[in-house]
Amino acid sequence: MEQQSINNEEISWIQLKCAQLKYVFHTDKTPIIVTLAFIVWVIIDYSSGWKVADDFKTLWNSDLDQIVSSATLVVALFVWHGEISNNWKQNLPKRLTVEFKNPQEELVLLCINAYLSHDADIRNLGQQIGGQMCDNDRFLHLRAALIDHDTGRIAYSSETGHYLHYKVTFIFTQLPEALKNLPEGKCKKWVFPFESQNMEIVERTSCLNY
Repeated sequence: MEQQSINNEEISWIQLKCAQLKYVFHTDKTPIIVTLAFIVWVIIDYSSGWKVADDFKTLWNSDLDQIVSSATLVVALFVWHGEISNNWKQNLPKRLTVEFKNPQEELVLLCINAYLSHDADIRNLGQQIGGQMCDNDRFLHLRAALIDHDTGRIAYSSETGHYLHYKVTFIFTQLPEALKNLPEGKCKKWVFPFESQNMEIVERTSCLNY
């Protein structure tokens, strides 16, 4: 399976909005162009002492019409922003980090940012990864999967851009044969490109901050 090496990075609100605007310009530019034109018109009219606005007042029945029109525009922009934000998020690639812990709840297996096609596949993919990391053991004894409460958050990597990061944790009720000789304080780690030679045994402490 093709995977990408990704380092999770926290992103600010401004970075998030800039990414969403970039998405907008690649999908539907019309609302942005209309909004910018409106802002430019307001600035020009303000600098001329609201001359254009005064001329238009004769076409409106009352000041209430201005308020209603402005409110309608603002509401429409908020609705559009919500739809664009949701569409942008739904189109982001997904990545899954999988943790396996021993019965004492110490980390023994870690796979970082595997490709995930759909969030409904989290448990199945997690168990598949665990089996591969345990010498293709298909009979792992596990407690119920614990999906991180913050799963599906937006993260950023300079290699791939923005993506949705998911995390799931499994706890062994019985340690697999492949892990019974794992040295104390060690953890088996799997990274891109997710070939067998990319599995390495490292200090557990180095797996806690990935």
